Amino acid sequence: MESLEDLYRQLEDLPKGSIVTKTIAGKRYFYLQYKQDGKVKSVYVKSRDVDVVKRKADLRKYVQSLIAEIEGESPPLARCDKNLGGLSGHVMLMDEEVASFENGVLAWVDESRAPLALKRTGSLLTWLSLRTADDSRPNVRKLKVHLGVENKDGASISLINRSRTLTDGYWFKPKRSKTQFKDVAFNSDAFFSMALNGKLTNPTVKASLTPELTSLGSYEKGWKIINGEWWLYKKGNPMELFSEWFASELAVAIGVPSVFYVVEGDTIRSKNFATYYNLELMSGLTGEDDTYQKVFKALSAYGEEICRQYLLLMWFDCLVYNVDRHTENMGLLRDPTSGAIVSLAPNFDDNMCLLAAIAELPEHRNHDGMINLFRSYLHSNEKAASIYRAMKLPDFDESLIFKILEGSEFEIDKQRIVSFLLEGKAVLAKLQREI
Repeated sequence: MESLEDLYRQLEDLPKGSIVTKTIAGKRYFYLQYKQDGKVKSVYVKSRDVDVVKRKADLRKYVQSLIAEIEGESPPLARCDKNLGGLSGHVMLMDEEVASFENGVLAWVDESRAPLALKRTGSLLTWLSLRTADDSRPNVRKLKVHLGVENKDGASISLINRSRTLTDGYWFKPKRSKTQFKDVAFNSDAFFSMALNGKLTNPTVKASLTPELTSLGSYEKGWKIINGEWWLYKKGNPMELFSEWFASELAVAIGVPSVFYVVEGDTIRSKNFATYYNLELMSGLTGEDDTYQKVFKALSAYGEEICRQYLLLMWFDCLVYNVDRHTENMGLLRDPTSGAIVSLAPNFDDNMCLLAAIAELPEHRNHDGMINLFRSYLHSNEKAASIYRAMKLPDFDESLIFKILEGSEFEIDKQRIVSFLLEGKAVLAKLQREI
């Protein structure tokens, strides 16, 4: 973090106050208005200079929030201004700069290793906003109230949280800051219980950098440290918990890369797998467009192998009837040294498949909606079809499924699940022969 001396030196060159507009004789005039010695002062600003003066005034407010954090005047998360478009600083990958912003204007330093979403949009505000949880979860709203940031937008919260996440090494470093990557680490899970259960175990805990403001998705979740490693807990009903656990176990057993899940009470937890490679969500490449056409085309720029990995994941989604594979629950692993995309991220977030998606699994799958959609796409894209035709699809039998189900304590119709999966395997194998 910057020293007080550095921060106060910055304040000397930044105007205080806010821009106000006055209409006189039908003409608009702009003034920088501020308080001095208890009195309101106004300084005329030429119209051509308004944007520059406003950006500098906004930056002053941000610098003041950092000073307040160091001096302990208020919780650090409560002092971030909403209007951040004119900020100057650096997008960092650990301790190396990959992009810089001067008054909101982007300049690449190492574009090959920059965040995919920043490369796609060129917008600092967009990138910041994608790195913070929205208000779709009630417990996130409670946490924001506790931290005094309930009226702040996503970009503001991301910035004061140093724009860190647990799943990559990117962060935002203000101009002239002497902060290092080690200074922006998440070292506490103090808000885990509030994020997961809506209750704060220690009401006196002070605001601090917290991963709980970075977790995307609509299910209540929280990050907890276990034996020095971060685990993500997620709430769910019994069928959601079973379906996610079973899908993961099946995936690993048949050779589909997947995260490892542990059911614990009314939650399911998985260990952070992005400890060496950076995890970047597919939305970094495609935005919110999760269609086969958009994703496959984007991945095609990175070679046939990653396309094969994507088709394998889509095959698995069809097999287990995962209806929720959008661009924020699939991702890419990137080498932080080279910026190269190493592979598709392992399968995660399968809590909307099998019994969580269909209460009564059908006996036959000839008219399965997901398989039919996959079939239509393969018929429309010869490149995807040729890769799928050449793939050695995973194999499994009834005994493997029953062996996995033996480890489940959920009350389910095991035979129906076996029949559903074997039928899906057969239909998908037939599709491979037909296209």
